[in-house]
Amino acid sequence: MHKGVVLIGHNLVFAYGPDDVVLRGDSFEFRGPGLATVLGPNGAGKTTFFKILLGLLKPQKGRVLVNGIDVTGDPARAGRYMSYVPQLSSMRRDIPVTPLEVIEMALRSRGLRGRAVREAAAKLLEEVGASEVVDHTLGELSGGQLQRVLIARALARDTDVLLLDEPLSGVDPKGRESLL
Repeated sequence: MHKGVVLIGHNLVFAYGPDDVVLRGDSFEFRGPGLATVLGPNGAGKTTFFKILLGLLKPQKGRVLVNGIDVTGDPARAGRYMSYVPQLSSMRRDIPVTPLEVIEMALRSRGLRGRAVREAAAKLLEEVGASEVVDHTLGELSGGQLQRVLIARALARDTDVLLLDEPLSGVDPKGRESLL
């Protein structure tokens, strides 16, 4: 988180049904810079919680603010402050695009142009241990390689809040070591 960023949840209630309550009036406040971890057993609602933070799911009660912007009321604007690496990628892998191009798109969305884009993209892929797949298509990547590309894409966006939902799922031990 960058200095001064604030992520607030106030009285959040969310349930998939009467017997599947995820949040029961929970509140939180994260002030950056910093690191926070959401822990819980499988099926506890961590992914649901992240989706509420991102505005992908709407709580039955309560609200989430990022830098004063209501995530539910203005998800596009709030989304400029957050990046998300899902537990399981829904990224289409049949489109003939390379990891380098994926990262370049994220960098261009921040306004980077020219030669700096390619250099920054290659550096990010190297930092997450994915430089060996820079010119492969997404369809040629293993699950762990794709996960590293998604982490690099999130880092490329350079947002205030970075939400990582089991970011090491599918990543081999050597890849985990390079990410940590």
